[in-house]
Parts: sequence; C-alpha cells; structure tokens
Amino acid sequence: MADDTALRIDGLRYAPRPGMRLLDGLTLEVAAGEWLSLLAASGAGATSLLRLAAGELRPEAGRVAAPGALLVAPLRGGLPWESVTQRLVQPLRKRGMPQAEREALVAGTLDVLRLRHVAEQPPATLSEAEEQRCAIAAALLAEAPLLLLDDPFSAQDPAGRAALLDLLRERQQGRGFAVLHVTRDAAEAMAVADRLAILDRGRILQVGPPEAVFDMPGSAAAARLTGAANLLAGQVEEAEDEEGLTMVKLEAGPFLAGRAVRPLRRGARVWLLVRPEHVAVAAMAADALGDGAIGARVLSVRPQGARMMLRLALGDGTVMEVLRPRGFGAPPKPGSPCALAWPPQAARVLLQDLDPKA
Repeated sequence: MADDTALRIDGLRYAPRPGMRLLDGLTLEVAAGEWLSLLAASGAGATSLLRLAAGELRPEAGRVAAPGALLVAPLRGGLPWESVTQRLVQPLRKRGMPQAEREALVAGTLDVLRLRHVAEQPPATLSEAEEQRCAIAAALLAEAPLLLLDDPFSAQDPAGRAALLDLLRERQQGRGFAVLHVTRDAAEAMAVADRLAILDRGRILQVGPPEAVFDMPGSAAAARLTGAANLLAGQVEEAEDEEGLTMVKLEAGPFLAGRAVRPLRRGARVWLLVRPEHVAVAAMAADALGDGAIGARVLSVRPQGARMMLRLALGDGTVMEVLRPRGFGAPPKPGSPCALAWPPQAARVLLQDLDPKA
C-alpha cells in the first residue's frame, strides 16, 4: 500500500451468515491524514466494515489493507480493580515511556476530555458518555496512524458532542493521523469530514466533499441520508435548457424545474428533490402566489427552537415538510389551505431507477 493511503478496501464482500450478504463489492480508500465520514443508516453494514478494517472479522472476498488501524472502543478487560488511569498508562509503559512523562500525559488527556473525576474509578463504573470519552482518550494516547470510529459521540449531550468533535478534529489535523468515522448524523459528518461517503445496502453510493454530496446527491437514498428531503415523483418533460434546468411533470400535477444531477432523457421517471429549508409557504391560493406555486393543506405545525416544521399535504396526498423561521408572522393553521414555492435552482432532479426500493 502506498505511503499516502491509510486504508484501502477493494471488492470487499462480507456475509455474517450464509444467505445474508451485508457488504457486496465495496471499494473505498482513506488517504493518510484524511478524515472520511461514512454516513450510513442502521443495518447498512458500517460497523462490520470497521471491524473488517480492524482485522476483527474476515471478508468473504476482496482485500482490506489498514496497517496500524485502531478500532476505538470502550476500555475492556484488565483486572476489575484497575482504575481508568492505570488502564491508560499500561500501553505507554509497554512503549518504554518514563513514568513521570506517562503519568503527566494521561492526566493531561483526562483533563482535556473532562474526565479528571473518574481517573481513579474502574472502567466498569463509568456512564456511557464517560466510556466514550475514555475511549477517545485511549485512542489519542495510542498514536495510531488510522482511527476507526463507530458513532463515537452518540451518548454525549449536544455541547459535549460539539466539544469532542472539535477536540478530535484539532488533534487529527495537528498530528496527521487518518480517521474513518461512521455516523448516522449528517450534521456531525459534514462538520468535520474532508470527504463524505454514503453507505447503503452494503455499497458505497457516493463519495465526495460534504458540501458537494449534500448539494448534488446522486440518488434518493443519498438525499435522505444527508438531510431532510422532500422527494416528489414525476417524469422528465423537457431535458436541460440553456439555464441548466430540467422540466419535470410531477405526479401531483404541476410542471416544475430543477437541476439534474446527471443527464436525463425525456420521459425518464425521476424524483424532484426539494430540501425543507428551501420552501416558502404562504396562506393564500397557489395562483395568487405566482408561477411555480403548488397548492397544499397544512397537516401540522411543530416548533423546533428558532424554526418551525410544517407538514403539508399536496392535492394527490404527497406529504412535504417545510422549515420556516419563527418571527415572520403567524404560521398557517393545521387544516388550512396554503401555497408552496421554491427557487428552481434549489431543486434537484434524481433518476428513480437508481432507487428501486425508494
């Protein structure tokens, strides 16, 4: 493996038991010093992928090369009376680090991770959030060239999660180790990743810079995994025009335009993707709002801090979600009619054939 590659996976296939193939022909690389976040739904095979990369599982076919990879996990094993500090010091002692230096390094790491209060406790007494932070502490002390993280901040409160992400990203950039980070949280992945990969049904659907994958998802599955997504069924009426827009005849009725992710032929069955934050809602008839507006009925209004989430039903029963800032007048009431509109440049046109089960 080249020196500039921390992880290389070629044609990986893995079946946890006969007749159940979890990973199928998966190929992926992580460059040295890169943070790659793997965004995956539960059951997509992400945890198995990390265990394969760590050498804990054997593939059915394909090749995995990840020298020195460390799967970050809670402190396990050891003697039941050993403290967190004793467990963290042991690997440093085996590396020949002088006692004063290793004790200072462990104490400093525990301080940074807000773990001083558990330094003398056995790992078995820790809360789940403390276990996760101790696992990060052990990983930072190990100085591995590649860290494998499996949803590592799931038990943290929002402030703790943000602080851990910032700390780990800062250390990763400063020391130059690579990270393969599995998460189900799109916002978390996009906050830290150099590149984002989408894993669905055992295959990598898309890889690229986080902003590019979010802005131009290649499929309905990728769109859903990267954030809230309204997917309106239709077919291509007119291929890309001089402004780069494709006209779609929606099953819900109207003709609307969007930017196609790939070239499409007339008549192709597609999804028109519209993110909830791009939709404007007005308590008026659709024809009064203007060209491109759609009539709808309000199903519910749910406050979400500084914003409100509106669920709306189109004429054919299709349900859409809309995020609306608070403070811009009273929202439409449940049961009332309204009109929706969005800029054509904000919509994306995705081929339905890529998502047979969408």
